[in-house]
Amino acid sequence: MPQSSSKNKNDSTATPVSATATAPAMKPPNDVIAGAAGRAISQSTIHPIDTIKVRMQTGGLMRGGGFLKNAQSLYRGVGGAGTGAGIAIGTYYAFYGSTLRLLRDHMGLPIGTAAFAAGATGAVGSSVVKVPLAVCIRSVQAGVYPNFITAAREISGAAGVRGLYTGYVPTVLEDVPDMAVKFMSYELLRATHMTLTGRGPGDSDALADLVIGGSSGAVAAAVTTPFDVVKTRMMCTAAESPSLMQSVKMVMKSDGMRGFFAGVGPRAVSSAINSAVFFMFFEAIRSHLESNDRHARNARAAMVGTSRRCAATPASMAVVNKESAITLAEGRRGKKLRGMEVPANGGATNAIARGDAAGPLGLAGATLTLSVFGKKD
Repeated sequence: MPQSSSKNKNDSTATPVSATATAPAMKPPNDVIAGAAGRAISQSTIHPIDTIKVRMQTGGLMRGGGFLKNAQSLYRGVGGAGTGAGIAIGTYYAFYGSTLRLLRDHMGLPIGTAAFAAGATGAVGSSVVKVPLAVCIRSVQAGVYPNFITAAREISGAAGVRGLYTGYVPTVLEDVPDMAVKFMSYELLRATHMTLTGRGPGDSDALADLVIGGSSGAVAAAVTTPFDVVKTRMMCTAAESPSLMQSVKMVMKSDGMRGFFAGVGPRAVSSAINSAVFFMFFEAIRSHLESNDRHARNARAAMVGTSRRCAATPASMAVVNKESAITLAEGRRGKKLRGMEVPANGGATNAIARGDAAGPLGLAGATLTLSVFGKKD
């Protein structure tokens, strides 16, 4: 498969890309924009698999005689899921990028350690936005409500705003290790790949990002599945305001320890595809944004240089015109210039010697005039 790459050879590094603690960073807004766009695309891609996982975890796999008879049901809530995921990951990157730069660039921590801590910080910071979105999205996927708006209205009406934060604790307990492991794995694998291939930290390699992102996502998802099961059970019964312990007991009672790994296969596959697509688009979009920024900086620098040269031009013109005037004045007095006698020939020489009309070509004009009128009669 051919590699698709977008090179930014003179770019600074961004999150998550650095293999060193001293590399400069890309603009945080580029990370947020690229992250939001990449996540919206990737979440929409894996939405059907995610729906299967949610229904397995809630015991609704065969609801209605088997949902596989209606393929459209797998895409229920895809619009809200894609938009919500984009908003959530955009918020995540605002926290992740700032923390990573602090730990890596200013405190000098190794990239793996910095990425792990930054991933955990980003998960906690973005949870305030992510949880309400996830509560509504998963309820739609489970078939509890027909759409995102209805879910938000019904849940908040039955349990208040607090109902939208149902499952907050298990979400944080799941997301902190999930994002920490995922981004640490991604950073370390990407740094290793850059070392082996000589790839620059600002370069985008679609195939490599696809494989590295998918591997990181699968590992992180498998490890954190028990947290995801409890969180899903809580979110899908949000109107009843279940507690964390109630949900844990519910899983134990119905399925035992095995129930905590319900849907681990679809979850690992879903996360692998999601992460692979996300990181591929994330790196490509960010590289494009950084390339545009670099071209804009170069254009501004060129304009500044031109302005400075233009500002210096009048002084140069004054010197040239002064020298031309002196040379021609001496010629009119009958002196010799470079071995030629210059007659006091008024017309053309006086015209060139006058004022600023000669410009920077004053000296050349004087030379041309001398060559024309310099011969002896």
